[in-house]
Amino acid sequence: DQTVAVSGGSFSVNHTYATAGTLDVKARVRDNDGGASGVVTAQVTVLDVGATLVGSTLHIVGTNQNDIVTIDKQQTQLKVIASFVNYTPVYFNLASVTQIYVRVDGGNDIVAVSKSVTTPTTIDGGSGNDVLTAGG
Repeated sequence: DQTVAVSGGSFSVNHTYATAGTLDVKARVRDNDGGASGVVTAQVTVLDVGATLVGSTLHIVGTNQNDIVTIDKQQTQLKVIASFVNYTPVYFNLASVTQIYVRVDGGNDIVAVSKSVTTPTTIDGGSGNDVLTAGG
């Protein structure tokens, strides 16, 4: 439980979760007169380092170290190779992926998306001197 003092119409709260997964977040709003709203519940997806398909979005989450990620198309699959999973290839059915989101955070990262990959892709290199390439 957290109490946040708010002035205005919006607020944000940061929380570090112990495990990855889809979790419920509950909120109740109270005003200065003691009035309160009902409890509102929303689901959030907490991602861990690695490559995970959530719905139809492929999430590739790196570390604050110097990450290396390659994404390539092999027939009907996307192949992801990354330093943070010991360079072990991870495969995803291409038809199941409608977008790719790569977040590698800090460090001097290298992300290379093959020209054969035409799935819409967003790459967030975070801080550092990164080399980010894509195009298809």
